[in-house]
Amino acid sequence: MATEMEFSFCFPFSITNDSIKHVFQTGIFNEVMFKHASSFAITDKYLSKEVRLRRTNTEIYLYKKTGDKAFKREEDVAQVNNQVVSILRDKVQLTVRKEREIHQFINLPKDLETEEIFLMIDTITYPMKIKMAEIECSEKAFMFLSQLNTGFMSLKRNTKSAWDYFHRKIGFVGAPSCGKSTMTRKLCNRLSIDYCIPTEQIAEYARTHIVRYGVPKWYLQPLIEWGQERREQDARNSIIIVTDSPRFLPYIYCIYNNTDPLTEDAIYVMSKMYKDALYATKHYSDIILLSPQANKTDGVRYHTDADNMAIHNYIELFLKQHKVKHIKCDFAKDPNELILEIFNINIIPELPTEIVIVPDEERIDSTTEE
Repeated sequence: MATEMEFSFCFPFSITNDSIKHVFQTGIFNEVMFKHASSFAITDKYLSKEVRLRRTNTEIYLYKKTGDKAFKREEDVAQVNNQVVSILRDKVQLTVRKEREIHQFINLPKDLETEEIFLMIDTITYPMKIKMAEIECSEKAFMFLSQLNTGFMSLKRNTKSAWDYFHRKIGFVGAPSCGKSTMTRKLCNRLSIDYCIPTEQIAEYARTHIVRYGVPKWYLQPLIEWGQERREQDARNSIIIVTDSPRFLPYIYCIYNNTDPLTEDAIYVMSKMYKDALYATKHYSDIILLSPQANKTDGVRYHTDADNMAIHNYIELFLKQHKVKHIKCDFAKDPNELILEIFNINIIPELPTEIVIVPDEERIDSTTEE
């Protein structure tokens, strides 16, 4: 068993590796230099969040990583053969393909001159086109780097493992007419076009219910919740799910629309929906709260502007009181900017052509795994 400590950062797929190296050259130890160690292709097949099969060149390894990527993880690894891969093939839930470059830091400060610190740059082609750069080091070097007030520490750090990073359920919430469906569609389009990542858009079941059966009474909101849950279950095998109606919203409409005196039956229904709403919030990796907009009448929407503002306040209060992490934004927000925020992608300037990068030193013949 080994201990893994790292800093991880995400960048656009289009940025060059030299530009990423330049960020760390100028942002850590003032023009630190690198020595190229190795380059190779990797295919990771995740059997679960913690267990993966890794194929690199002609070798296959079974990894198990536990712990917090933000600080420390324990890693177990064993080499396996094609027969093991064949047996576990049906268990694969996520595949990640990437090209990796490994560079070793050289000319380190005196306090770290005996330490080995590596910069790994992964060009990921599937399931999402993106680049990730990781600084992997010992605990001593990790603590030293954590205290630096330098350019690289101002980058947005990625603390999610690949499993959590690519397995996402994104929910847009807000009052009627705030643009949830439009923003959901825009986000799915941008993820598909710019990042080549397959996404599944989950439509709002409540709208279908209203068209078929009319405006539901407060005590029928559990039917809305179940209908929305069935739609999400139909897309459970998708990597990225985006919905304009997360499953906890029916609870908000239940308490807002109930103007009757409380009875034992009402208390039972509302308490059950409250419990379900709390559980539902844990199933969304990202929640985006949209600002209220002027009401739009289309034959289905039935709320007034005053209703919209009140419902928005109910939703925001629910998220704040239960410490549900969320992003607040306006309908006019560029979906590209929202993607950068959701996926913690750092935008850095492309390296000017007139800047000359110090050539890599003689390559080391190695396929050392992370």
